[in-house]
Amino acid sequence: MKVLAFDSCQNPSLESGNCQYTDLDTLLAKSDVITMVGIAIAKRSYEIFRKQGYAAKIMPAGLRGHYHLAELAGANVTFSITTRVQDMVLEADPPKEERIDMPVKPEILEALQQIPEFVRAYEPEGMKPEEFITFGVMQKLLSQFMETGWAPLETYGSQRASKRWI
Repeated sequence: MKVLAFDSCQNPSLESGNCQYTDLDTLLAKSDVITMVGIAIAKRSYEIFRKQGYAAKIMPAGLRGHYHLAELAGANVTFSITTRVQDMVLEADPPKEERIDMPVKPEILEALQQIPEFVRAYEPEGMKPEEFITFGVMQKLLSQFMETGWAPLETYGSQRASKRWI
C-alpha cells in the first residue's frame, strides 16, 4: 500500500526540506516522521482544551528528546522532565520561541493518519473512554511510571527491596 510518507526530512515540523515519498513500512522505520506522533497529539489535545475552556492542564509524557519540549514551548502545560531530556535540551540549545501554535505540517499529519493507532489517539472520538486504559501506549506509560516512580518511593530510605514484579 502506497501512502504519503517521508523518506528523509530534517526537522519536518520546522523546515520545508526536500522530502521523498515512500511506503508505510518505510514511514514506520523513519524517526523524522514518527517523532511527530506525540507532538501532533499533544498539540491537538492542547488546542481542544483551550477551545473547550477546560481548567485542567495536559501533562505530556514520554519526552524522548529536546524536540518534544521545543515544539510545545509556550504551552500552559505541566512537564515532568527527566535529567536525560534536560541534558538533551541544554546540549541542543533550541531556539527560544513559542511553538505551541505552529501546526504540524499537513503532509506529516496525512502520513501519520495512515497509522490506525495514531488515528485512535489523535481523533477526539478515536476511542471510547473505557478503551483508554488498555491502549498500548497508555499501558507503556503506566508501567514506566510504576518502574521509575512508585517502586523506588516504596522503599526510599529503607533497606528493604520492592515486592513489585518490576
